[in-house]
Amino acid sequence: MAGAKREPEHDPADARTSETGSSGTGGKPPRRALVVEDDAILAMMIAETLQELGAEKVSVCPSMASALAEFDRLQPDLLVLDVHLADRD
Repeated sequence: MAGAKREPEHDPADARTSETGSSGTGGKPPRRALVVEDDAILAMMIAETLQELGAEKVSVCPSMASALAEFDRLQPDLLVLDVHLADRD
């Protein structure tokens, strides 16, 4: 229709979280995050990004063995896991 006003289209890629939040925290950033990554530079970049997004506590573990103990201690809201860890079993 000529002259009809159109609503702007919503691009899902523009949204960081859904209305309820992808972490289940009501759209708020996770308070506690655990990053399990054996590449130190990548782990640091992920941790810094999470902190910039509002995470209060970010723990980084280079192995699955250390991550299991840290997971129990931290009780994270978010887990970022490298699926190609050497000790992932």
